[in-house]
Amino acid sequence: MANAQVAAPVAKRSSHAGHLHTLILVDKKTNQLHVAHYEADDSFKILKTYHATTGKVKGDKEEEGDLKTPEGVYQFSNLRKPPHLQPKFGPMAFAVNYPNEYDQIAGCNGDSIMLHGTNEPDRLKKDFDSEGCIVVQNEDLAELQKVIQIRLTPVMIFDDLQPQYKNGGRDEKLHRFF
Repeated sequence: MANAQVAAPVAKRSSHAGHLHTLILVDKKTNQLHVAHYEADDSFKILKTYHATTGKVKGDKEEEGDLKTPEGVYQFSNLRKPPHLQPKFGPMAFAVNYPNEYDQIAGCNGDSIMLHGTNEPDRLKKDFDSEGCIVVQNEDLAELQKVIQIRLTPVMIFDDLQPQYKNGGRDEKLHRFF
């Protein structure tokens, strides 16, 4: 990440031995969304990977309408479904709490960043085709719904998810937040 937006705890370890925390990791460089568990031995285990499309413009979101997907640690604030959701977002959308407190301090603005499906499946053939959201196939979103807990599941969005994360390694920068 280009900035220090991962500066606050997003989850705490459970007092229950062996309890796993589910994380959503988004790699904008490879257009992949990973479902992972943060494990008791301070490692990450990627359970499943999905193709995702992200913002049409590369870089970290700074302002409303810049067509960039934000980078940082967020939470899902709510689940939206029709009729409270436009058809272009597919059958459901998980709103992301962008801008979070760190984005606001940095002067970033904008809203309506979501993880959502689509009513145009062909757009997923393009790697960068959203207005700043994270878009996955509707079937994938239905699977993700089973693991996402509103206000509890962190979504960590990276410009380039480094190999130490992908391989389940421990990284000190990330470790201090759990």
